[in-house]
Amino acid sequence: MALGYRLLFLVLIAAMGCAVGYAIDPDAGLPESSTVSDNDGSADADKSDAPGLSCDNSSCPGRCCNGVCIDHLTDRNNCGVCGKTCPAVQLCVNGSCKCEDPAQSLCIDECVDLQTDVENCGECGVSCGERETCTEGVCVCESESDEVCDGVCVDVETDRRNCGECGNSCGLSGLCEDGVCGCSRESHELCGDECIDLSLDNENCGECGNACPDDARCLDGTCKCPTSNEMPCDGECIDITSDPENCGECGEECDDDETCCNGDCVNLDTDAAHCGSCGHNCSGGRACVDGRCACEDDTQCGGDTCCDGDCVDLSSDMENCGACGNVCDSECCNDDSNCCDRGACLEECNGQCVNTQWNEDHCGGCGKACSYFQQCCAGTCISRYDRCENA
Repeated sequence: MALGYRLLFLVLIAAMGCAVGYAIDPDAGLPESSTVSDNDGSADADKSDAPGLSCDNSSCPGRCCNGVCIDHLTDRNNCGVCGKTCPAVQLCVNGSCKCEDPAQSLCIDECVDLQTDVENCGECGVSCGERETCTEGVCVCESESDEVCDGVCVDVETDRRNCGECGNSCGLSGLCEDGVCGCSRESHELCGDECIDLSLDNENCGECGNACPDDARCLDGTCKCPTSNEMPCDGECIDITSDPENCGECGEECDDDETCCNGDCVNLDTDAAHCGSCGHNCSGGRACVDGRCACEDDTQCGGDTCCDGDCVDLSSDMENCGACGNVCDSECCNDDSNCCDRGACLEECNGQCVNTQWNEDHCGGCGKACSYFQQCCAGTCISRYDRCENA
């Protein structure tokens, strides 16, 4: 009975072998290729079912694909399984599509080194930015001097938007050199974010932020006021020759008992060069006392007369008219007129103020008239033909 079952089993096996197109050797047991599966677990018998083609399994060491015996471990068109084609840049190695260089990986249709490729850094599709390189699968700045600003590698030595450090902008017209913002023209300086000519700019004259007064202009980097006596002080053009709060220069204040004369703070009561008023000079070595030039003798008065320490003009001084101490006090003297005329005090004669020293109608006194042939000389009628020594 056992022998009968064995014969029946062999007959069934032989029939199956004929159905799939393999030559079956009854002594070899089961056909090798009839039950071999691909890497994905699916049988590849259907791939060898081409009409009119057949593989001789006994002489095919690999796989039978479309009636052709192939090495599925190395065939790029049938790598591992029938019909699996490797990309042009890959090889079939041990039944798997792989790049020729083991260190490379396939990205789309190209073998790349994910450790160094700037278009595929670390993984496919990760692209490094400008001035970046791929190192060990990470995008890093290509230059050691570069810094990452807002996720981008920049050269802070030359980048005008990040000059010296991230975010330090040199403005639209500025340049960045050695990490310092500057301007292309030597005469220009960077003020804020704009290159300015400091030699001519009224808002930035000589230095950034130094604005000239409205009535001044910037020349050669200096604010110039309309007149040579003026200087810009606290935003205004000030006459520094006379301003007591800015005497000679801005901010130079005179004391309460001083006056600013020609840019110098002086005391008008004691300064011999400015005695009593600016520019009134006490000549002849005289001292200035209480605002008046004091003298010791006539030699210090330059032609005037020294009276009680004061140099006076005896011809016109009402306090010393004609002589020291001779005070004019007639009704002809008032605040609006000088009643000392040629060293003589005017007198009222018949409602008129006359000089009785020289008036021919009142010579020497009111009503004392000289004759037609006489002249009045120092209060005396003399011949008109004689020379008046006191004239």
